[in-house]
Amino acid sequence: MNLANCPRCDRVFQRSSERKVCHACLMAEEEALAVIRSYVETHPGCLKSDLLQAIDLDEAILQRLLRDGRLAVLGEAAAGLSAGCRKCGAPMVSVGDFCKSCAKDLGRALQASALDVSAVGRANGGDVGEVKSLALVKSFLRRHPGASALAVEKATGVASAAVLLFFGEGRLGDLGSATSGLRGR
Repeated sequence: MNLANCPRCDRVFQRSSERKVCHACLMAEEEALAVIRSYVETHPGCLKSDLLQAIDLDEAILQRLLRDGRLAVLGEAAAGLSAGCRKCGAPMVSVGDFCKSCAKDLGRALQASALDVSAVGRANGGDVGEVKSLALVKSFLRRHPGASALAVEKATGVASAAVLLFFGEGRLGDLGSATSGLRGR
């Protein structure tokens, strides 16, 4: 049995490859998705601000649904809705966390640093493996949401470059807003 804490409400639940949140949060998200679909179908081309105001929805839920591509089935009716880039906030047409420009910048920065799995181990003194480093980072960010990469490094000993690599690769995605301090750094 693979038990985990829900990244949204912190309840304990049985995690699986298909299920990353608890049943209550999953049902809340599905309900929000149904309300959004209904509104967008009756108000094609509506803007994100209009939708959020009309149905009293938390923007984080809408952003998550947009990033996960769950509203893509609405096609052109949802053209006014877009998730903003996590780094610069620019509207995005595609699914994901970063606009094309920021994704390219991030890719160049990672290539320039020549950071790979073995470098992560070396950066951490060679005695902490990648899996353990990732677990340390996630644990710290759950307790200290919004912490910067330098704060994570000071507290865990995991190099800030490795923390940003984990973030850039989407390996901290299940932490949601707890990674807000890593954006735009």
